[in-house]
Amino acid sequence: MGLTPGQRVDHDQYEIVRELGRGRFGITYLARRTDDQSRWAIKILNPELLATATEPERQRLKRKFWQEAVKLAQCSGRTPYIVQAGMPFEAGEMVCLPMEYVDGLSLADRADRILPQTLALKYIQQIGEALAVVHQQGLVHRDIRPGNILVRMQRQEAVLTDFGLAMACDTELTTARTQERKDGFAPLELYLGETVGRATDIYGLAATLYELLTGEIPVSALERKANNVELIPPRVKNPEISSQVAKAIASGMALQADQRPRSVQDWFNQLGLKPDAEPVPAKTVNWEKWGVIWAAVAAIVGGIALIPVFMDSFKPESTDPTPTNQPSP
Repeated sequence: MGLTPGQRVDHDQYEIVRELGRGRFGITYLARRTDDQSRWAIKILNPELLATATEPERQRLKRKFWQEAVKLAQCSGRTPYIVQAGMPFEAGEMVCLPMEYVDGLSLADRADRILPQTLALKYIQQIGEALAVVHQQGLVHRDIRPGNILVRMQRQEAVLTDFGLAMACDTELTTARTQERKDGFAPLELYLGETVGRATDIYGLAATLYELLTGEIPVSALERKANNVELIPPRVKNPEISSQVAKAIASGMALQADQRPRSVQDWFNQLGLKPDAEPVPAKTVNWEKWGVIWAAVAAIVGGIALIPVFMDSFKPESTDPTPTNQPSP
């Protein structure tokens, strides 16, 4: 059982309005803060998924979700191009992740199927800057695609969404989700259940740029590998794409992860993108204050088992290896 309309959670800070959507791995709800009536989205792991797992596996998934949710919250305030997240909390047996409710449409629902190159690159640069922050936290989104990029209605500003569940599910679960889609945004390592890293997200970002500039989803990495199907060069579909951008797309969509750029900035260099003007920062969070508060909350409502998980998220980032034979709402 999930959350219900009218239910108040997190010490009555949020009131559930309605369900926004659900998938195999998670459910998202629209909620309203009771103090200022602002709208938020709250994500939980799908109770049906947890019900089919063993008790040790269920607890592991919940702890992992909590840990990655804390890391995502730490990204908040560092860039406006990531959906802003609050600290996770518990509601009964459920771990909840409150996130900014973005009023806008996804790039998958855009009216113009083929975007001008300058506009497409603007969105890609914004999402790339968001990914750079995510990668600095040692996280990998695994599911970069137009449907997980919203454009704020107030301004032409792209926002990366669908965090939490993509990060909380381990390789086996993420692979299962990717295999259900079998589309052109997931790199080969996700299909094969191999190690993921920064290059995983670069593939999704390059494939997204391909789709924005051609209006067509590229052939899947699995088809390219298993059936030797070639990736049709984007300039064949849209001659207005510059040769430099076309080459960068091909580089970012290399089948083997070690043949892709090692970082978002390296790929930006291939695209010829220069650092954007300093964006207006999102609202910052006092992490020293939250660290003390949520360590106490974890001990009270999450049990002793959550404390080491919470503290682990504040350790210095380990070096993110680029797999030699290597994916995210």
